[in-house]
Amino acid sequence: MSVEFIEFITDKKDCSREVLLDFILNHSSTKNLLQKIDYQFNNFELFLMSITHPSLTNEFPELKLESNQRLEYLGDAVIDLLIADSLIKTYPSFQEGKLSKLRSALVNELSLVLLSNILDLSHIILLGKGELHTKGYVKSSVLSDAFESLIGGIFQDSGFAGAQKVFSTILNLYQEQFKADYITDDALDEFDPKSRLQELTVALGKGLPQYQNIETEDRQYKVDLMIDNKIVLTRIGPAKKQIERELAYQVLKKKLYLEGDKHVIKTSASK
Repeated sequence: MSVEFIEFITDKKDCSREVLLDFILNHSSTKNLLQKIDYQFNNFELFLMSITHPSLTNEFPELKLESNQRLEYLGDAVIDLLIADSLIKTYPSFQEGKLSKLRSALVNELSLVLLSNILDLSHIILLGKGELHTKGYVKSSVLSDAFESLIGGIFQDSGFAGAQKVFSTILNLYQEQFKADYITDDALDEFDPKSRLQELTVALGKGLPQYQNIETEDRQYKVDLMIDNKIVLTRIGPAKKQIERELAYQVLKKKLYLEGDKHVIKTSASK
């Protein structure tokens, strides 16, 4: 919508607030988004603010638009609270430390980009010409910020209950698309598998996992993950840190930290 919006404000002599709001309100991207989340804004100015990137306000100050930065700040706190509330209810036996780690695994740039993509926010965020030129609509930071500002805008528009209802709708959309729950303790392994594996091996009395790497002739790296001085998994690829993360994730997923067998997986590129 950014390209159309810039063309619209460039061609139009009358760029009053009413005209801008009418353009946004009646755009197909807006209608699709609001239909997806099953929500209608009481104050449509908040929606306009939530999708207005700072690059647009900097390039077109005459429009007197407010960027989504303040709503992003608010949305960040609201999402933290929404996730914390869900975790408390879903995992009544989890202690504060584990709850905090799980919340961090569920509320971060990468996870919010997933939710943003479900809503197609890349199609609706209003960017300036410079940010458009560098394809800002696919940048993780832009998309995660847009998701936070949208939730922040809904919170200001209808309070915690409204934000909670919309967030629940979004999580249902996530479940439908990925056939998995968003709120799950599996997120711990996916977010920081090396730390999670370390916690488990130490608790089992097997010490810290070790990662031994050798550079191959074709400029790849062969990395062995060792637990209790035994190789449990080997992976070959071009990026050491990514290989180590993938090794830890696979060992957790397959519970190989309980075994001593050697498994070899060769990959031509890191995933």
